Amino acid sequence: MKLIYSFDKKTSIKDIIISILSEYYPLSTKEIYKLVKKQKSGSYQAVYKILNQLENEKILKKHNLKYSINKEWINNLDKFLTHLKQIYSPKRGNVSKLLNGLKNDGDILMITANSLSESQDYQKMIKQQVYEKYRVVDVSKRPVVVSLKSHFGSTIFETKSILKGENYSSLIFPYYAIVKNKTFLDNWAKKITISNPLAKKYRNIKIGVDHGRDYDLKIYDDIIIEIHYPKSLIKKLSETYDKVKSFEDFNFFKAFNDLYMKEYPIKLIIYKDKEIAIKTKEDIISKYFKN
Repeated sequence: MKLIYSFDKKTSIKDIIISILSEYYPLSTKEIYKLVKKQKSGSYQAVYKILNQLENEKILKKHNLKYSINKEWINNLDKFLTHLKQIYSPKRGNVSKLLNGLKNDGDILMITANSLSESQDYQKMIKQQVYEKYRVVDVSKRPVVVSLKSHFGSTIFETKSILKGENYSSLIFPYYAIVKNKTFLDNWAKKITISNPLAKKYRNIKIGVDHGRDYDLKIYDDIIIEIHYPKSLIKKLSETYDKVKSFEDFNFFKAFNDLYMKEYPIKLIIYKDKEIAIKTKEDIISKYFKN
């Protein structure tokens, strides 16, 4: 057997094993060890231990004492790479330029995102613009952010970035959110959103409250975003969230693939209007948070 890939001294045994099995499979532990040995020094026990780790991590599957790469892991990796391509795609760069063009009251932009993930990327661009503008302003003096949602979405799939906490003070704004539904996942996402002690006193969230809109709404400073989901995605979201009563019921990777990464046309209507933004935020806060 001759491997396509070449390895240097820094390449780990784990990476070598995955590369071997990407070309030849299924293979026994002994067969994998012989091929690894040609590339890097290491004991049979070390290879055996790493194979067990990869199997436990569901990267590899074992059948009849022979290993191959888990197809589900390959599919998840493919989804991740698709997501990465979206982030660095020319379309994303063009959208960024269009968002930078929202300079005057009355300016409006309509975009169709191809997935929840892509929709979230575009919203992040707007959020980042606002955060940069107020980075050096005290949190108490930053403009209020208001959000009306059907379900928590990105919080479910981007927990690591939310909990990471890098430069967290620059990301904190006074925040008011109304979430129409009250499922296990919505409850959990609420806890995650207010988990950082620096942010907790600025987070005001109510779940299980019908805000009367059939679309999501977000207001950052003087930018208003309407997010219109197709009925098929709304139905899929409801079915998935309603079924989950505990973490044991939640298949993260399936939900990530079927909801967050799957192609759905999501319309974003983005407009700049300081007067409407202030009035809408005041009305929402007065109606739902000052009773």
